[in-house]
Amino acid sequence: MTRLAPPLVLAVCAAVPLLATASHAEPAESAAHAVSVATGSTARAVFVATGSPARAVFVATGSDAEPVSLAGPQSDAALAAIVAHAEGDTAASTHPVLRWNAPPVSGPRYVLSGHVRYEGVDGTGYLEMWSHFGDRGSYFSRTLAEGGPLARLSGDSAGRSFSLPFDTGESGLVPERVELNIVLPGRGRVVVSELRWSGAADAGAPPSAAGGPT
Repeated sequence: MTRLAPPLVLAVCAAVPLLATASHAEPAESAAHAVSVATGSTARAVFVATGSPARAVFVATGSDAEPVSLAGPQSDAALAAIVAHAEGDTAASTHPVLRWNAPPVSGPRYVLSGHVRYEGVDGTGYLEMWSHFGDRGSYFSRTLAEGGPLARLSGDSAGRSFSLPFDTGESGLVPERVELNIVLPGRGRVVVSELRWSGAADAGAPPSAAGGPT
């Protein structure tokens, strides 16, 4: 379990099949939808929200892609509908997935979890959640363990669940912002989906190793 004072946090674990290509959603004729595209020399990001309830699909390639931006409490459906796809090249790269301002937190522990699937990951990749506390610094949770819920991303996985926990060790201390990234040391394809958030006072957090502040 990660605490704010001593440096250390991480997490990932168990089951889901691989998406080799980006997801595509066809909106119903009656469904309102919005698409925003950010482009750079190597980046392309697409965010689509459709239907009632809304269905969202987020596709990201390149380390310059814009993440999904959220603020305040979000429905379970809104988080679960986010899908992020990252593809690494020969150089190390960080792929932003989510930037969430003022996430709902009511205790010292909170957890961002979901599903991850990957193929052809060279070396050791990982998912990371940054927790920003303003003047108190920024701390990270990373999936760098050999196995279990903290397992790193390496080689291939048809799919598994992951969990990125954090424990501030201090009641009343809440993050101003959390961010989710996919980090690859080189080549590889990764898909993150079915995000879930628990910011309740009794949120569970498996043993982990964390880092910070920065």
